[in-house]
Amino acid sequence: MKHSLLIGDPFLTQEKAKSLIQVFEKETKGNCAQQIYHLSHASMEKILTEARSLPFLAQAQIFQLKGAETLKKGDLEIFENSLGQIPEVTVLIVEAFDLSKNHSLVKLFGIHGEVFWLEEEDKKSLTGRFIKQKLEPSGKTITPGAMALLEERVGDAPVFLDSILSQLINYTGDKKQITEDMVELLAENWQEVDAFKWMDAISRRQTDKALSFLKALVGENEFDILPLLGLLHWQLRRFWVARTLLEEGKSEQDVYKRCRVYPKQIHFFKRQLKMFSREKLESALEGLFELDWKMKTGQADGPLAMESWVIRVTST
Repeated sequence: MKHSLLIGDPFLTQEKAKSLIQVFEKETKGNCAQQIYHLSHASMEKILTEARSLPFLAQAQIFQLKGAETLKKGDLEIFENSLGQIPEVTVLIVEAFDLSKNHSLVKLFGIHGEVFWLEEEDKKSLTGRFIKQKLEPSGKTITPGAMALLEERVGDAPVFLDSILSQLINYTGDKKQITEDMVELLAENWQEVDAFKWMDAISRRQTDKALSFLKALVGENEFDILPLLGLLHWQLRRFWVARTLLEEGKSEQDVYKRCRVYPKQIHFFKRQLKMFSREKLESALEGLFELDWKMKTGQADGPLAMESWVIRVTST
């Protein structure tokens, strides 16, 4: 399997990475190790030193590297000098929200691997597959009409789909099939308190309102925190890319195109972006990475840790 550079919406790159990893696991009969790194929060030199080493107690290894758009010039040079030295038993899967066609990583993977530009047309097939995989453990199925409606309701934030499906599974109880009517009924609650209103409250630094929305979104289900982390990271990273492009002198129209902001969203996106400096966004994203790691390693209580993050971001 070749090294892969995946470019597009985080949900799309994540799902594509899963499919590539499944292929690699079949090729190695499951005898492979896997490591995940967030490039804005890890040493590139250390990662590539490990990647150049042979896997321990495994036939092969996968390094999944997220957030490649945050790499600085020095890290890109280290990457360029090291990629050709990585042994064949090691595969890199690198994910980026947005890169230009002439970016050094695109050129590099064109030589040493392959580049996947994941566009909007990929969203439907990947979303449909994700829905089926999510429902499978519960023994539930979904009608074509319900799936189409769910894809429509999720809109431009498929990363929030995991939380919505969890709600649907709980909402439908013992019923084995999710219908269009069920999605419509549950959608009424999404409209009352949704994650985008929560994101707007955070961008406006309305601490009390943001905490109230957070409580309504999570309720008593701590497992809903992780999808919210995904949504926050997706949106804040879009803001970071936009702020970076604007500082580089790109036009607003180019920024909206690169960040996949549709015409009807421009007003809200522009208003929220004004509330964040690049430094503020980088600090908020670093806090999310730390929160995600602590939750997954059992070092933090999800709801309380998220409340602390919201207070810190909206108060400074």
